[in-house]
Amino acid sequence: MSLAIQHAYNLSPSLADQLTASAKQIDQGRGWIDLQDLSALNVSSAICRLVKSDYRLTPNLAGPDIAFCPDQGTPHPELVDRFLAHASNSTSLSLDDIAYFSGLRRAECKRTNGQYSMTWSFLHEFFGSGNCALMYSLFGGNVNDLRVWLAEERFPNGWEPRNREAFGHTITQAQITSLAIEFNINEKQKLRPEDVADPEANKP
Repeated sequence: MSLAIQHAYNLSPSLADQLTASAKQIDQGRGWIDLQDLSALNVSSAICRLVKSDYRLTPNLAGPDIAFCPDQGTPHPELVDRFLAHASNSTSLSLDDIAYFSGLRRAECKRTNGQYSMTWSFLHEFFGSGNCALMYSLFGGNVNDLRVWLAEERFPNGWEPRNREAFGHTITQAQITSLAIEFNINEKQKLRPEDVADPEANKP
């Protein structure tokens, strides 16, 4: 698995190993991993908070507890569209755009999800920013490519990673970008006009 994502995303061997290390926990000594096992990881994936609803409804509606939603792996089309709509220049998301939307989603999830787990946990927050950083580095923030990757969970036709390092994207590069996002996230930030229109968005 490590070798596969190394070549697919042009990652350094050490970063690819780090990203797939958690898969060993679900291997259970079998030597293989069931796709359903991988789907289970979506419950805790930080990307989920951006484009996968906590309760299969849009964030401004009351919904059932997360424990009653066994399928947390399906992308939420409305959240994908909403995320990509925050691209400042309409064609690509900047690091500032991603940090802004991350702060927005954290505030929403904290308010609506009784099992929200990132409060007072820098490790979880940094992990989430790390996922966003890789997404930015690999896709360059390109909205069209990200729409296919996030909503359809496949590579766009003819897609190649935007990071062109000869030896792959490194852990150090990923951490620097992660910190750039994390330290710019503000859950109490001033909302953009398109978000102020949501009556729930102004609630503390």
